[in-house]
Amino acid sequence: MDKAPVIDAVIGLDEWEKATQVELAYEIDPRDNLHARVKTTAYMMEDGEQIYFAFKAEDPNPKEILAYLRDRGGIFQDDFLGLIIDTFNDQRRGLSFL
Repeated sequence: MDKAPVIDAVIGLDEWEKATQVELAYEIDPRDNLHARVKTTAYMMEDGEQIYFAFKAEDPNPKEILAYLRDRGGIFQDDFLGLIIDTFNDQRRGLSFL
């Protein structure tokens, strides 16, 4: 990686071309581990000091995406995407970013 990507909600091909790309094939809510209905790609890269993630969700009906201002306890009622970093590599503890 030559330089850090600009964090601006745009996945520029030149910025993320060297990133590892993983297509997320399954969803867990509301459907339990079934094939995802929306194509979503995760981009991951690092520079030795920082780790960078980006997600591209290609929803065919973006006006139906749910996201409301609500109390912290109600956030899981909206559409969301996230990742868990298992820093202990024990499949029991991790840092969640949603």
